[in-house]
Amino acid sequence: MVDEFKQEQFLKIYPSKDCCPHVVEFSPWSAPPASLMVIIGHGFAPRRELNAVTVGGHKAIVITAEWHRLVVICDFKVNDGPVQVKTPHGEAKGPRNFRVLDWPPPSPQVDGPPHSFEGVGDGTWTNLKAQFTNARNKPQLLPSPGIQDLAVPRSGTANVLVVCGYPSDTPPANIAAAKAQIVSKCAAMTKYYTQASYGDLTVSVDVRGYFEMANKFSRYYQAHVAGGPVGYPNFPEGVLPQIRAECAGYAEGDGANLATYDVLMCVIYMKDFVRAWGGEQISTFNFSQSEIRNEQAAVSVNIILKKSLGTIVLGDKADSSGTKEDINWGRYAHEFGHNIVPAPAVLKEDIYASDTGSAADVSGAPFDLMGYHDQHPLFSGYNIDGLGWYKDDLPRNLRNVVPLTWSRTPFSQEFNIVAHGLIQNTDPSMCHLVRIQVSAGLEYYVEVRQTPGGTDQVFDDNLRTPATLDGGILITRSISGTLNNNEEIRLITLLQTSTTTLKTGEVAVDPLRTILITVLDDSVQARPRVCKVKIEWAQPVTGTPGGTFDLRIDPWGPGYTTPDIWIDRPPFYPSEPYDRHDASGNPIDGGDAPLVSDVNQINARIHNDGSQDANDIITTFYVNTPPGIGDDGNWTPLKTITIPTITKNDNVVVKVDWNPPVGQHTCLQVAMVPQTGEVSVGNNRAQENVFDFKPAQHSIAEPIELPVVVRNPLKRRTLVFITVDGVPEGFYVYFPRQYLYLEALGQERLELLVIPRREVKDLETKIANVRVHGYLPWSYAEEQPINGLPIGSTMRLIGGIQARVAPKIGSQITLQPNPKKGGDNTITVVGNVTPPTPKQKVRVDMTLEDGSRISRSAVTSINGGFTATFSISAPSEVGGIPIRDDVGIVTVVLAFQAHIINAEVLAPSDSNIVHFTTRVGSKPPEGPE
Repeated sequence: MVDEFKQEQFLKIYPSKDCCPHVVEFSPWSAPPASLMVIIGHGFAPRRELNAVTVGGHKAIVITAEWHRLVVICDFKVNDGPVQVKTPHGEAKGPRNFRVLDWPPPSPQVDGPPHSFEGVGDGTWTNLKAQFTNARNKPQLLPSPGIQDLAVPRSGTANVLVVCGYPSDTPPANIAAAKAQIVSKCAAMTKYYTQASYGDLTVSVDVRGYFEMANKFSRYYQAHVAGGPVGYPNFPEGVLPQIRAECAGYAEGDGANLATYDVLMCVIYMKDFVRAWGGEQISTFNFSQSEIRNEQAAVSVNIILKKSLGTIVLGDKADSSGTKEDINWGRYAHEFGHNIVPAPAVLKEDIYASDTGSAADVSGAPFDLMGYHDQHPLFSGYNIDGLGWYKDDLPRNLRNVVPLTWSRTPFSQEFNIVAHGLIQNTDPSMCHLVRIQVSAGLEYYVEVRQTPGGTDQVFDDNLRTPATLDGGILITRSISGTLNNNEEIRLITLLQTSTTTLKTGEVAVDPLRTILITVLDDSVQARPRVCKVKIEWAQPVTGTPGGTFDLRIDPWGPGYTTPDIWIDRPPFYPSEPYDRHDASGNPIDGGDAPLVSDVNQINARIHNDGSQDANDIITTFYVNTPPGIGDDGNWTPLKTITIPTITKNDNVVVKVDWNPPVGQHTCLQVAMVPQTGEVSVGNNRAQENVFDFKPAQHSIAEPIELPVVVRNPLKRRTLVFITVDGVPEGFYVYFPRQYLYLEALGQERLELLVIPRREVKDLETKIANVRVHGYLPWSYAEEQPINGLPIGSTMRLIGGIQARVAPKIGSQITLQPNPKKGGDNTITVVGNVTPPTPKQKVRVDMTLEDGSRISRSAVTSINGGFTATFSISAPSEVGGIPIRDDVGIVTVVLAFQAHIINAEVLAPSDSNIVHFTTRVGSKPPEGPE
């Protein structure tokens, strides 16, 4: 059905009889709701809007239309029934009825259904993660915290909708008691965050249910198998979309407005222990299945939200006895935490698997909620610093986070550090946290931790402390690294060698930088505990290159763009401003849209943080086509250059030429070869995955089709979840899979469709910034020492793309023949755009015989006209042969062509080529711009 040659051969068997429509075949014959369908036949209208298609009695969206072929998307409410096409010349029906299928059950052999929905709202997504960075005192030194959004505010009120359900064959013995247990655990979670944030964050919980779910226990449960994959017992990954959709549908039916919440927490009563899943941000909740008597109930949920919700799926066994019950509120608090802090690597399995950590690193898991959550630890230094809960009162000289920047200049100072406690410090002679900034990729944090004692404090009740003490100094290290999920991530370990808090006389040291942290007094004050420490460093006694500089290029953020990689197309900046720039003219969001089949420039900004110059930095530019989600390492080197020197605490911009092929969109990556002595090598590369599309409109703008390759970065078979967001009202998006299974380092090419549904003038949001994200299920074999229960599983991003779709009015640009020659060897070309539109940017190129090109920018007048004037002189020779005649006049052959490239209203278009021959005199040649 898709192969055009086979399609043509097939249609020869069914020749056209008249101008009326005829449906010869359609495919697939059966599919889940909202699937894509190809219809072939004769007599279809070539304009999409002149074909009215219904499938199973519901109107379908026509994506492409040709005389013999239609591509449509079925409605989510589609029923079994005929496929019908109506044009101005008649109606036609398919040879059989279409049959609706249930969404596939979770199975390692079956990929998921499509993403298929129309957007709502303005499609904007808020990068709350920027707040995490800006909460720090020196944000300019810190890299982007990663690509995953933080969908939940870290201050104010975070609204959590908790929906309780149970498999149809395993109801709780006492539903009221089971729900009361969940309410109690949610209250403990709220209390934790109230105390940890000093009241800055209120986690408001709305518990609804219990409700009976559509399927039996076996649908929602996967047992652990000896020798099998880690992460079980748990909910199978493939059933998570169903669980979330069932809970969202129940809540909506119960009167909840999902758009008023920040997190959807699904708590499912299970007769056996299961872990948990968290970490995904989702704006679409849909699922469909029919009733099977005594086996499953019918479900049809299709909820599209204006914003993404953090999602959590927990098991609970609250009213049964047993030794391994998921009844600890710490797991609830931990899963919520995935929504307010960037995913750090705290556990040993992450640290040892990274490019930076080693077996010598001591895990910080017992001291951070994102580690051993059932021990109820407070967030450790890096996370709590970024959350911004420690406040400064600078008029009173109060800094509860004291920032220090390491250098080779000798330093020594004593600090009184007070434990978190229940009341924030107001004494200017003390602080809660000292941050030592070594580089953008490495910080040390010094803090005091203390058990609750007889107070109402709920965190750190299982704190690891020396004998006879209830607390002491904790020193953690945060360093940039990468795991095999294609994201720069923070590895949180202990700088100290002790696995308990430190007491008087104990030290932590970084010998390469001669940083020495000594506990002078662990009991300056009993409660909240105050400890005195001495922090010092000095220039090394013997020279060493180790750790004195850090090469860095900022990684991509939630929009899959980095400020350190951008495109410049001809005419190059500053001759013409970037398509996207800040108030100062600096490029943002990738700078220019590239011009295909032309020489563009890829720019990269390379930083050197630290106290020593970096020399001979080998830097490679890579491309990857088509753009992809995930990284299997198959990048094509474009060019490698060597930067002679980047001075300390400075940056340089390097550039290479790039000629993108016609019709292809490409991911870009820049990487530096690690050097001995770097603080971190995990921040030596960055990637740019932003693509601009300006579909032309004739009645309704044409759909955008973007090939996307989903890649598995792991050396084992895995499931990859796909989410889509940023779709505003007036745009429809289709992606063939919500999840798919990929073999080790495997990949699959799929097509993203973005379909404008209204005329440009009727679109409330003119630009759709559609993002497609990929998630990997991430599980751990490690068990928590306190109770032997495994850590909750999570979803980790492997990357994504952003497609910026800006429908424009279909246009034509024309150059008039016979350019006008003026005095002093000038030539003026005249042109116009259709429809006549003022203030539209156009570019006119003049190509010379030797292939060189001179460009002029112009702006259209009120009637759509424009002019461009060039000055020209003849070359003195061609191929070493003089071509001037005796009177100094020579014949010159030229070609002119105009382009609409980045106009505000009109879609891109190329004009006719005007050839022109003239005779010119001698003058110094004008160089190309």
